[in-house]
Amino acid sequence: MPRQSARARRRGRQAQGNAQARPELTDLVPRILTGHEGQVHSVAVLPDGRRALSGSGDRTLRLWDLQTGATIRILKGHTNEVNDVRGAARRNPRPLRL
Repeated sequence: MPRQSARARRRGRQAQGNAQARPELTDLVPRILTGHEGQVHSVAVLPDGRRALSGSGDRTLRLWDLQTGATIRILKGHTNEVNDVRGAARRNPRPLRL
């Protein structure tokens, strides 16, 4: 059996740790997330798998709890429509502080 590099071993441990911390998509109950007053242009699931961020034509971002479907926070102040959002992957995920 070939030896794994230290980098490959770290990736394997990280994947195992992340898999234990994140809910499986099949465990989530499908929900309709309501709240935006304009068309939703983009949605990103955050690395923890429990929250999502959406951007809309109503010039807001919304942070969602995917397990409950509740809005956690509304970010206002954009002067134009929000067309793209992304959830940043981190080596050591920390809570998103807004």
